Amino acid sequence: MKKYLVVTADSNDGDTLLTKISEISEIDLSIIKTSLEIIKEKGYVWSTYEDTANDPKIFYKDLIDIEIIDILSEYIPYDIYRIDSISLLEVINETRLI
Repeated sequence: MKKYLVVTADSNDGDTLLTKISEISEIDLSIIKTSLEIIKEKGYVWSTYEDTANDPKIFYKDLIDIEIIDILSEYIPYDIYRIDSISLLEVINETRLI
């Protein structure tokens, strides 16, 4: 069974939601799960703009290890300022249509 992380986030313009769907390994999933509750408690703050105080490496520096932030960053859409949702999709069967 394949597992996918589905991340939906607010874009910088505030009018657009971006979604990124990425296959995720059991190892990565177990590593990032510990940080998801912290992100939820802090209001889903996550900006991909490095010059902001909401950069996850700055905002979560005392709460989440930088290695975990780096792993989670691979699954987050770019050009966002806030995470809207993170879901896990488990696919039992996949049929290619084209």
